Amino acid sequence: MRETERDTAGGTAMAVPEPASAGRETAVAGFDANGRLVERNAEWERLAGPSAPGADRAACLAAMIAAFAEIRDFPEADPARSAKIAACWAAPGEPVEARLPDGSWRLLASHDRADGGRSFLAIDITRQEETHALANRLLIENPVAIWAVEAATGRFAFANQAARALYGAARSEDQGLALIERFMMPHQRDIFDSRAAAPGRVDFVDALLETPSGKRLWTAGATKGIAHRGRALTMCTLFDTTESERADHEQARALEILNDAILNLDEALALYDADFRFVMGNARLYEQFYSEVAPPKPGEHSHETIRRLVEAGFYAIPEGMTQEAFLARTLAGVDPRPAETEIALADGRSFLRKIHTTRIGGYFVTFTETTAERRAERAEHEADRLVRTIVENSPTTFLVSRIADGKIIYFPPASQERFGDIESTLSFFLDPKDREDYLAALMETGSLTDYPVRFRRRDGSVMQGLTSARVVTYKGEDVIISSTRDITETLAMQAELERSREIAHQNEKLSALGELLAGVSHELNNPLSIIVGYALMLQDRIDDPALRRRVDRIAQAAERCTKIVHTFLAMARKRPARIEPCDLNEVIEMALDVAGYGLRTEGAEVICDLEPGLPHVAADPDQMAQVLTNLIVNAEHALAGKGPEGRLRLASFHDAEAGEVVVEIADNGHGISRDVQARIFEPFFTTKAVGTGTGVGLAFCHRIVTAHGGRLTVQSEPGRGATFAVALEAIAAPRPRAPAAGPAETHRAARRVLVVDDEPDVADMICDVLAEAGYETEACNRARSALARLAERRFDAILSDIRMPDLDGAGFLEALRRQAPDRVARLGFVTGDALSPPVQALLASSGRPHLEKPLMPEALIALADRLADPGRGDLP
Repeated sequence: MRETERDTAGGTAMAVPEPASAGRETAVAGFDANGRLVERNAEWERLAGPSAPGADRAACLAAMIAAFAEIRDFPEADPARSAKIAACWAAPGEPVEARLPDGSWRLLASHDRADGGRSFLAIDITRQEETHALANRLLIENPVAIWAVEAATGRFAFANQAARALYGAARSEDQGLALIERFMMPHQRDIFDSRAAAPGRVDFVDALLETPSGKRLWTAGATKGIAHRGRALTMCTLFDTTESERADHEQARALEILNDAILNLDEALALYDADFRFVMGNARLYEQFYSEVAPPKPGEHSHETIRRLVEAGFYAIPEGMTQEAFLARTLAGVDPRPAETEIALADGRSFLRKIHTTRIGGYFVTFTETTAERRAERAEHEADRLVRTIVENSPTTFLVSRIADGKIIYFPPASQERFGDIESTLSFFLDPKDREDYLAALMETGSLTDYPVRFRRRDGSVMQGLTSARVVTYKGEDVIISSTRDITETLAMQAELERSREIAHQNEKLSALGELLAGVSHELNNPLSIIVGYALMLQDRIDDPALRRRVDRIAQAAERCTKIVHTFLAMARKRPARIEPCDLNEVIEMALDVAGYGLRTEGAEVICDLEPGLPHVAADPDQMAQVLTNLIVNAEHALAGKGPEGRLRLASFHDAEAGEVVVEIADNGHGISRDVQARIFEPFFTTKAVGTGTGVGLAFCHRIVTAHGGRLTVQSEPGRGATFAVALEAIAAPRPRAPAAGPAETHRAARRVLVVDDEPDVADMICDVLAEAGYETEACNRARSALARLAERRFDAILSDIRMPDLDGAGFLEALRRQAPDRVARLGFVTGDALSPPVQALLASSGRPHLEKPLMPEALIALADRLADPGRGDLP
């Protein structure tokens, strides 16, 4: 509870009503000397519930206490809360504040009764609470800095938000800061201390303070000593007068400049106070009006001056008017309000007199010769020219047109240059309905801002724009004043940005598809290795022609699957180009295996016309496969919907005259127009619908072929299909490699091979292939088991998988280097996950030969031969 309320609510100082006289808002109950209820009013029973005479005081007070939602300074968690509240309520001078559930507040007080008992009251103080809350808020949020410091120590007892902002302290720091130590300039501390200690209110001005940030402020304020809860405090208020001081200085300087300007004006000027008494005039005033008449003295009323001028014959008096009448009329014209009056002098000169009010209640009067009228006309004409210059050179389309028929009233040259010599706005709206919609939107409110429009330019092109327009009245009819910004290029840039976003989205999908492709290929590698291995082994063991034919088909299908998987892996592999002699016929077959499914399902005819014995080219086979796959897929899109009528021809030939190998991919699809052919290899250019094409494929192919020193061209006519040709320089065919002089089978029989693979079926297949070749084989499905076997017996070759549980290929290699370093040269890897960065890093760092799954028997035997005889280097 606030201290001020305790002081006014407690003891005998407070007028506490008796039950009989209490108002309805005050609940009262009286108890005798024995603590028994003798009387209570209706408000008490409304709050605490009914209670019979003679009821125990403690029970009655407990019932009343239970009626309150909150009792200030008494926490709910205190188990003795109710007893403490009752004791405080009964104590003289210790009133308690409590809040009812409806939000109203009561002051709980008590006083002695004449019969020796005690009366207890619950007085409604809701309005006082609201007043106190408002007062607190006004104090805290007051823009004036207000604080209180302890008179003895100078430390803060209170500071509002403005004060804390001024001296730079957080709320938690208030109590620990001394004002004069915080920011008062040292030479003014004694002055402040002496004034703060003085009784009553003391005002001070021009106090120079320094904030924590080093900023110096000129301030004014007041201090007053007060007593609060037994402490002597000094209340302080402070106003930042820095800007005022600066403004005063600037104003004085401005007045000095103004005075100098007034005195040196070419125009006559006189300054009067609020009573129209003369203050001062400039030199021009004395020169024009008082060369022969005594000038006015400071304090002289304007009427006296005018009278003297009239009597001296200074003014031209109209014929038929007496001097007295003219004087009366002239004096009546000096109205202490802003006014303009033409005056004529006896010497033939005429002036325009203007009376202006000043901000401090005075007047200044200017006298301008009639030439000022012409000067004003010239200024007005100049202003018109300025507006016209601005409008005519504005980069926006500006015009004024009639609403009814669209007739153009004003059309500046910049707009004419853009739209041509037209007479009506109907000429450049693309559709008459567009203007109808525009007028409907405009007439609804009389104005439009950035309304989208489409106009036809002078050259026939379409301009996208944003129009702002207003309806005004001109010469008695409603007209439209409008200006239009050309946003055609902006919209084109936005469209390009949207396409780029779509391309980025497509690239993300392609990346994800590549990862998925690699994952699927990896999962196929092990079973394909088993199928290929056993199928090829069975080919030489079956004499029955029918069974042999079936096994041949299995072997051929398995080999085809192997090629497809290898092609998938090559396309998904991210590595620098590896230029080597490349047979484009083989690349064509691989690309067709990968991309030909869609053509076959559509029923299209696929013709392969490949020249046998084709010279090799220097190229990266994987990148060439990507190029040809992309071109085949594009042809498939061109043949979509043609069904069996669709035809794709893949041809290769050697152009001996040009020294090139050429591959052609020709389709009988819808063809490509000449304007599209001119841009078809540009990045991000596509004629396909959004979400179907990215504009990346052909640009990518063109970049790869060009990087190989070749050419990618297209020939097409609309409706007659398209032919894409890849031309690369031919090179001499590589010499056939001599058959490896591997160990004879009799020698292989004396050699042992350890196979390490966590897939038992794959390990068994490898063992069977090598056993057929004459090797003694042994399989381990865990790398640690293989290490144990290597410790027990010697092996001439070790074939190990890389991705294995517990101990992988990298760990196996390290353990082998420690356990049997002489056997490292006998180690080779077989893996179905060559795209994995860790696997690639291992293969690159170890320098060990490896094979990628699916495994071909001849490659497997060749690797075993090489490892069994480390001196051999004939493995590809």
